[in-house]
Amino acid sequence: AHTEGSRALRELQGFGLSGYTNLLQLLLAQIELAQGANYTRERETGKVTVTRYVCERCGTNWEYENDKKNQHAGWSLTGRRATKN
Repeated sequence: AHTEGSRALRELQGFGLSGYTNLLQLLLAQIELAQGANYTRERETGKVTVTRYVCERCGTNWEYENDKKNQHAGWSLTGRRATKN
C-alpha cells in the first residue's frame, strides 16, 4: 500500500496538484504507524481509552486518546525509541 501510495503522490505532484496531495501524505504516514497496547486513563470527563502507536520508519512514538467529550484530545507525540548506533 505504501509503495502504491507513494507512486500516486509523485504523479499528482508531477501535475502540479497540491491540495489533493495533503490527504495522500496523511494516509502514507498512517500506513507506517504500528498499533501497540491500549490502556485506560481517568479524565475529568470519565475514563478514556489511549492507544499507543510507533512509526515503523523513524521510531517516533504516538498516543491516540479517544475522548468524545474533549475536542482537544486526539494524537500526542510521546517521544522516540532508542536508535541503534
